[in-house]
Amino acid sequence: MKLGQVGTHILAEFKTTKHLTDCSAYNSFIRNLLIKSNINIVGNLEHIFDTGGYTSSFLLAESHVNIHTWPEFELANIDLFLCNYTEDNSEKAKMLMEEIEKFFDPYDTEVRIIKR
Repeated sequence: MKLGQVGTHILAEFKTTKHLTDCSAYNSFIRNLLIKSNINIVGNLEHIFDTGGYTSSFLLAESHVNIHTWPEFELANIDLFLCNYTEDNSEKAKMLMEEIEKFFDPYDTEVRIIKR
């Protein structure tokens, strides 16, 4: 594979007041979304901070989706990478990020898409 064809890496920063302290709701949402999208979940780890913010990482056969929230700053950072090993997952990666954005309903958004 050539450079830029290995996968799609999407980094997002959402300014929001929603779901920043509810790791359980986020994990349920993302797990269901990944399953519905035929993405293979290998594992999930999470950590909840004293502030109520959380880190949640889903290891995927296709790569990963990670989130870090800071309720004190009304901030969620998402790191989503889907490899193109067996098929081109570029559009699927974009769709997943769009659904994650809807879940958080941010009032300000910054998204970067990187072809790997």
